[in-house]
Amino acid sequence: MDQYLNFVFSRIANNEEIVRIFKEIENRLLAVLRPADLIKILLTELQTKFNIPYAFISFIENSAYVSMLPTHPKESLCQNQITFCSAKIFDTLQITGEKAILCNQNLWPILTAFSFENATEIKSVAIIPIHLNKEFIGTLNLGDVNDARFQPEFDTTQLEQLVYRFSLCLTNSLLFERMEYLAYHDELTSFLNQRGMHIELSHHILQQQKAKNDPLLALAIIDIQNLRSLNEQYGYIVVDSLIRHFSDRLHNLSRKSDILCRYNSDKFVWILPKTTSDRTSQLIGKLHKHLAETPFYYNSECLSLSVCVGVSHLQKEESPIELFDRANTELASQKRKRKAKILSFPAHKNSSL
Repeated sequence: MDQYLNFVFSRIANNEEIVRIFKEIENRLLAVLRPADLIKILLTELQTKFNIPYAFISFIENSAYVSMLPTHPKESLCQNQITFCSAKIFDTLQITGEKAILCNQNLWPILTAFSFENATEIKSVAIIPIHLNKEFIGTLNLGDVNDARFQPEFDTTQLEQLVYRFSLCLTNSLLFERMEYLAYHDELTSFLNQRGMHIELSHHILQQQKAKNDPLLALAIIDIQNLRSLNEQYGYIVVDSLIRHFSDRLHNLSRKSDILCRYNSDKFVWILPKTTSDRTSQLIGKLHKHLAETPFYYNSECLSLSVCVGVSHLQKEESPIELFDRANTELASQKRKRKAKILSFPAHKNSSL
């Protein structure tokens, strides 16, 4: 009888220790804001505290929640901590529900589907579904070389609760990153917004001022013509599509070192580091040509897209505001010249927008 009681008390103490460790991991997760850090801590804690040799997460390919990450999670995590699988794989293995799956027999379909590292060594696995806002997005995958580690009859409540807490934290961290991202980026184009532009422009000008050579920085303000009348005629949905069309073409022409910004509804800013006036003129010329060659279509109607551009080049000891104002002044001058040219040919119907 005493031996039995000792066994029972030992099991209770062991279970209490397991609960304490799970709670400790949950508390660590609650203190993390970044999704990549959240994933890394979950996997590292499980491996360290429970001596689990293999732990990683599989996301559904092209999941809307995964795409919310401004930076791809693989860039911030160790290799093999994240994999991506098609939704069909999860459906085939029937693991899209709420319950965890423990298995220590016939493992090969699971091991190959999820690309377990050193698959031939693994004798038991635990696959725990992850849901965000009740939508299945992937699984937490654990593997062990001991076939007794994850037996089908074991209680999975603690694991499921941990993953549930993790999913809540991941939801909050994704929202946090999204809000932080939108504080400095335009949602429609993913370019920097006005706030982000001023920060980047100030940074680059400061770098130029520290350099011994003459400053070499160009700033172009690009104004999409007749956007207001287009909005009145076709509506904001069409105009939003047109703006995305324009931003895609601008992005295609830009270089890796360039910085693209949407300043307001119809104005864009193109910051060109280490760019001479001749090279700037070439790039602006390419932009006009590219827009003329790739018109925007709406219901088979061709809407030509044209822009006015004002350019300024950084001068010694010039502030970001002064550089921007000179480009804006040049833009206003270019718009006046265009208007005067149209008025001087009243019989000509200008088809460009």
